[in-house]
Amino acid sequence: MRLNSNGSRGSILATGTIGQGSQGEMNAYLAAPVTKKIKIQPKPQNTYRAEIEAFSAALLAGTKNPLPAELGLRSQKIIAACYKSAGTGRAVDV
Repeated sequence: MRLNSNGSRGSILATGTIGQGSQGEMNAYLAAPVTKKIKIQPKPQNTYRAEIEAFSAALLAGTKNPLPAELGLRSQKIIAACYKSAGTGRAVDV
C-alpha cells in the first residue's frame, strides 16, 4: 500500500508503512528551489504501544497527556481527506 501526501513545498511518499511494525519506506520529495529526495528513517517502534504507554504514564504521574486531543483531531481530518481524495481522484484541502 502507498500513501502520497502533497503539500506546498513538496510531498511524502510512504510505501508499506501501515501497521504496527517497522517495515516499509518513506521519502520526502522537496520542491523547487531546492529539488531533492530525503529518506525519512524514524526510530522503529510500535506506535500503538508507545501512545498507550505515554498516556498511561501521564495518568499515573498526574501530568498532561503528551499527545493533545487537537493533534489527534488533526490526524483524523487528514485521514478523512485521504479517503475522500482516493474516492474522488482529486486533491483535498485540509
